[in-house]
Amino acid sequence: MTHADFFCGIGGFRLGFERAGLGEGVYANDVDPFACSIYRRHWGDKELDERDIREVDPDDIPDFDIATAGWPCT
Repeated sequence: MTHADFFCGIGGFRLGFERAGLGEGVYANDVDPFACSIYRRHWGDKELDERDIREVDPDDIPDFDIATAGWPCT
């Protein structure tokens, strides 16, 4: 399965998804610079989209099987 992670933060959903052997991440989105820097340390830039989700064209998001979304941990 493939996974899209919206409002991904540091990537907790992706970490759980991959550790459970459920597949691979194909897209991640967040606008928080600090969270994105941590995410990038774990998985690099390939799937990370740092644009405001309202600016993302749905056609820019690759096909995926499952989506997750988080909220700010404040």
